[in-house]
Amino acid sequence: MIVFLSLATGVALFLALLVLPVPATIAALAIGGVVVGLAPGAILAMPGRILPDEARAFRTGVFHSIYSLQMMSLPPLAGAIADRRGDVSLAVLPGSVMLALALVALGGFARSAPAPRTDPT
Repeated sequence: MIVFLSLATGVALFLALLVLPVPATIAALAIGGVVVGLAPGAILAMPGRILPDEARAFRTGVFHSIYSLQMMSLPPLAGAIADRRGDVSLAVLPGSVMLALALVALGGFARSAPAPRTDPT
């Protein structure tokens, strides 16, 4: 539930950034950083819920490699596109789309993932 609320808030805030005046934008980014910042830890823990014990280390490494590659490459790419076009909204809109897609993926994960493990072993 925290991940859903965090991602949904991110979509709303990204879209609000397109119409808010500058002082409100600063406040929205500060609040958004706190609320949206709740999701990454939970998202990074999700593979542990579905991966079998014997494959968890390798598959988690692949997951984190792909995640890190995207986190390093996509923000500068969005910024370069915005700079080239001269429109900052071109960097904000893809962020909203990606967060919305994450909400869809979260729904699919919730339907397909088994119940969380209760034993520590």
